[in-house]
Amino acid sequence: MIPSETGFLAGDAARFVMDFVFLCGVTLLLCLSAPTIASVLGVVDHPDGRRKKHAAPTPLVGGLAIVAPFVVYCVALALDDAGNRLYPALAITSAAFFALGLADDQHDVKPKYRLAAATGIALVVLNISPDEFIVDRLLFTFADDPVGLYPFSLLFTALCLIGLVNAMNMADGINGLALGMCLIWTILLVVYGPAELSPLLVAFAAALAITLVFNLAGRLFLGDSGTYAISMVVAMLAIYSYGRSPTTLNADIVALWFLVPVFDCLRLMAWRLASGRSPFSADKHHLHHFLGRWMGPGWVLVAYLALIGVPCALALIWPAWTLVWGLLVALVYAAILARATRPVLRRWLRSPQRRLL
Repeated sequence: MIPSETGFLAGDAARFVMDFVFLCGVTLLLCLSAPTIASVLGVVDHPDGRRKKHAAPTPLVGGLAIVAPFVVYCVALALDDAGNRLYPALAITSAAFFALGLADDQHDVKPKYRLAAATGIALVVLNISPDEFIVDRLLFTFADDPVGLYPFSLLFTALCLIGLVNAMNMADGINGLALGMCLIWTILLVVYGPAELSPLLVAFAAALAITLVFNLAGRLFLGDSGTYAISMVVAMLAIYSYGRSPTTLNADIVALWFLVPVFDCLRLMAWRLASGRSPFSADKHHLHHFLGRWMGPGWVLVAYLALIGVPCALALIWPAWTLVWGLLVALVYAAILARATRPVLRRWLRSPQRRLL
């Protein structure tokens, strides 16, 4: 059954419409001003003919176009509801992750330092707002009783947050992919989430959609600042929504949403370690690279997003079958992987690195 206890507008509808138009205008203005902003911030991505094959220098300010209005709206909502710690936590965390990603875009921060900083920020937020964001139990569609996580609740939640941020950072390899995934997840949160989140989610979805248009046209990239910030926002909102709608938004449904990028991240890290390289090193073994061997960039985007969106839609209609949809995703992913990596696997088995196993 499709969840019904959701709302579209909370509070004054007329005020929301005005806020919505203003926030969309801010996003549009920032997207149109991307070259100037990127030049001032020093975050222009120049093609190198190898990994960066875009046609011209491209601004890395897509994240700013989303995060800036999001933070402004969170602050406004926090002022309206002074006792609610959700909005200040979202504003502070998204701004902090944006700043962390911006530092990486500007100075190419080493992965271990980025990971340490991201983990530190997440732990601070979780300790400040435990009631809003810490997951203390898992309720599945296929089980009657929840699985308690205490005393590992904090560790589990932090791992989920940082895991999705890193998975999204690895997945962001073609135009529209990270934004498309986040847009799908945000729409699902509108459907499943508590009514009080609807205005914020709708505004966030609009910012994602506007920026997506510019990104698909090649006029701007998200940059690490954008990928870090929007993935953290989605992760926090998913955890918050799960905590308040556990009977409709079960843990396995949330896991299904993020299954593909998380699978790909874990596989890549394991492969690199087994090959004697850093788990954060770059290569062309991502899922979108494999799909790109058989189809053009546009169809790669459609196929990747379909692998996420179709199972999520099926779980929305038939939630009792969520485990089946997850298994089907895993099978499709495994089939793509097996077909694409056979030559690579043969070469690797003949190499000295295989002894590491």
